[in-house]
Amino acid sequence: MPLENDFTVFISYAHEDNDSPDPSKRWLNRLLQQLQPLVFQKQVRTWSDTAIETGERWHESIRTQLHNAKVAVLLVSPAFLASDYIRNTEIPLLLKAQSRGVIILPIILRRCLFTATRFKYPDPINGPEEVSLSIFQSANSPDKPLNAMQEHEQDEVLVSVAERILKLTRSTLSASLSQGTAAASGREKPTNTPAIWNIPHPRNPFFTGRAQLLDRLHRELIATGKAALSLSGMGGVGKTQTAVEYAYLHRGEYRAVLWITANTEDSLKAGFAAIAAELNLPEKDAPDRDVVVSTVKRWLKGNAGWLLILDNADDLGLVSDMLEGEWGGHVLLTTRARAMGRASQVEIREMTAEEGTLFLLRRAKLIAIDDALGAATDADRELAAEITQEVGGLPLALDQAGAFVEEMSSNLSEYLELYRREGAKLMAQRGGAVADHESVTITFSLAFREVARTNAALADMLRACAFLAPDAIPEEIFVSGAGELGEKLASMVGGGINLVKMIAEGVRFSLIRRNMQNGTIEIHRLVQQVLKDEMDEKTRQFWAERVVRTLNKSFPQVEPQNWPLCEKLLPHAQEAAGLIEEYGFEFYEAARLLNQAGYYCTERAQYGEAEALYIRSLSIREKTLGSEHPSVTMGLNNLAILYKKQGKYLEAETLHMRALNIREKVLGLEHPDVATSLNNLALLYHDQGKYAEAEPLYIRALNIYEKVLGPEHPDMATSLNNLALLYKKQGKYAEAEPLYVRALNIREKVLDPGHPDLAGSLNNLAILYKDQGKYAEAEPLYMRSLNIREKVLGPEHPSVATGLNNLAILYKDQGKYAEAEPLYIRALNIREKVLGPEHPDLAGSLNNLAFFYENQGKYTEAEPLYVRALSIYEKVLTPEHPHTSLVRKNYADLLQKIQIKTEE
Repeated sequence: MPLENDFTVFISYAHEDNDSPDPSKRWLNRLLQQLQPLVFQKQVRTWSDTAIETGERWHESIRTQLHNAKVAVLLVSPAFLASDYIRNTEIPLLLKAQSRGVIILPIILRRCLFTATRFKYPDPINGPEEVSLSIFQSANSPDKPLNAMQEHEQDEVLVSVAERILKLTRSTLSASLSQGTAAASGREKPTNTPAIWNIPHPRNPFFTGRAQLLDRLHRELIATGKAALSLSGMGGVGKTQTAVEYAYLHRGEYRAVLWITANTEDSLKAGFAAIAAELNLPEKDAPDRDVVVSTVKRWLKGNAGWLLILDNADDLGLVSDMLEGEWGGHVLLTTRARAMGRASQVEIREMTAEEGTLFLLRRAKLIAIDDALGAATDADRELAAEITQEVGGLPLALDQAGAFVEEMSSNLSEYLELYRREGAKLMAQRGGAVADHESVTITFSLAFREVARTNAALADMLRACAFLAPDAIPEEIFVSGAGELGEKLASMVGGGINLVKMIAEGVRFSLIRRNMQNGTIEIHRLVQQVLKDEMDEKTRQFWAERVVRTLNKSFPQVEPQNWPLCEKLLPHAQEAAGLIEEYGFEFYEAARLLNQAGYYCTERAQYGEAEALYIRSLSIREKTLGSEHPSVTMGLNNLAILYKKQGKYLEAETLHMRALNIREKVLGLEHPDVATSLNNLALLYHDQGKYAEAEPLYIRALNIYEKVLGPEHPDMATSLNNLALLYKKQGKYAEAEPLYVRALNIREKVLDPGHPDLAGSLNNLAILYKDQGKYAEAEPLYMRSLNIREKVLGPEHPSVATGLNNLAILYKDQGKYAEAEPLYIRALNIREKVLGPEHPDLAGSLNNLAFFYENQGKYTEAEPLYVRALSIYEKVLTPEHPHTSLVRKNYADLLQKIQIKTEE
């Protein structure tokens, strides 16, 4: 669909660059020829001062066209930079226009001081500021102007500009992002930055070179329209920084720029969760992270104009689905992997001698950020070139070298001497990738040794970081667990300013990075390896144990209010699980940490991760405490409950029986823990419909609780409730009712009037009355239960959805369809928003609403709900699970009714 001539391309140029008698050097005309097809198709409108008519106020015309422009192309040359009008009027107006979203595209016509020439930027807040046009990526390198190229090469540059402009017109036509999403974020974005922006790294002011690489990335993604592209290379070569630079450089071309650290499955899922929050998707708080991931991917398929960067995606199996298929935007990976399958690949190599030398001089602050090599002294330039050669042009090593020179008030000569003295081993083994890695190792070692000399507490913090997951290390670890990390760190931390100062010192040496908003720090994996290599095997084991004990101390009780902290600690706990396995740790803190992490994974429906953690925790308890220690039964119980949730009833029964036998043998037949095991085993049988096996266990548990804890203990109410539920399932209403009433009385007496457990008792008794057709007795109990839950838990809590669902069933059974339907729908919406689109409780709501429609003969409305519910149950539970079987039967009955109706 063509534009209505409102996509204006403003072209700024010096007249003498278009007045040549040689047509090949009339640069304005040649650019206009390349853009003419877009003009014919009414996709763009071009404007230069050649369009000003005689008698027209040319100053006003230029200002008007600049105000309306979407893109400004600068034809840069010595004449362009020397023009008073361009310098004092046009460029300041262009810079001001850029701040409101105009894209500026320089083309270098002839060699000139493109990077050195500075212009005044009219900042209304901070006053005039001098900037260089080099802040905008030019279409060609300043070192390779158009007049130094062959004519076909010149055409390539001009075509690339036309292609980029074409892509920008398409981006303008792309579907707009949700206005509500931008408003909900409530955050102002940097100038010319899209509304949706979660790049975690600031723009690197020292980023140097890579112009051709960045241009190729842009060509591959924008001009050719490739959905997925990888930026690959060895560790430390600058993949992440190049991706960051690309994001900042081309942010004006996207509606959303998103970032995920993709080195592990957990960090990948956490990244998708962060994006869901940034986009304010309804499922952002879903407890199952797989649900959140699926939701974000659907958003990415359904929306255009975005860039997603998957950083450190070394395990391509984790992101394979992002490398193929149709996506609404662009996916850029940074990875050390080489074989990319169907994804296009751009390899990033070490810096050239010139790039590395310039970068080091800027990073060490021996020249200004915008200065060229000529600004340095001959001696510094030669020394920087020697250091660049020594470290193989690796950006990470050069960055560290520059930081060392700056922070230590050193100089390049001293650094080079120190490097060569410490790097004797490297020089002897030089060759291949190993040499490159060694050069980084030595560079980091120099910095760490200086840190260890001046700040022993920081050195200990860095040693601990070496054994944690490298990304998003919560600073809370070093406060709550400081006592486990040694006296030096414990005496310095204590939270507050000391911790901030210590982290800042680590940042200054480029050994760590800090995310102040999230309260986390990051450490590069190469730095981790360097720190580990500094230790002998005994020391490595010593620090690994310290980290395990620290994480155990930091990991809280797994309760909903602690879930955010649990989520932050989980990847580090899983890293600790690897340390526990590697070093064979078998102490209590290791077992507890694994158990807590497993419990959290279970709560978030991450059953595979939970099982491995539970099994290892149980193994440690059995080995250190003996197979019949009471603490072992806790691990057996947790693992059994996990298997029950998955419908693995045989495995769950075996574990519950073993836990019960141990408790009976060790604690005695009437211990409360024995009653707990009896109750859990009874619940397992109950879920399988084995009521005869469940009943005596419930009764025995109830008797133990009553005898040991007393007749009014809260555990008594729970036990009474479970036995009543069993009787109700069997239709034994006379036996169930007094038990429900007694449980309710206990809870009303010992709990607060607004306690959720009291709401549970009211709800259960209401269900019993409803099943008996005692609707008048049931309704006020349902209403009271629902009111407690809404008041105490909030209007969108899953328990509120349960209350709404039950009240809807009551109204449905009375034929009050108008009252029932909005309750069913509200319960469904709550579950979908809070629990996610693939949670079993959501499937329950879908099934109930489908059954409701089916009973009214609304088969068309019922069928897709049954299909979706069945799909969820089969995916999350098992095909044989009772819930799955029930929905499958309901769906089959519906299809039969549809067939009969069709035949009629």
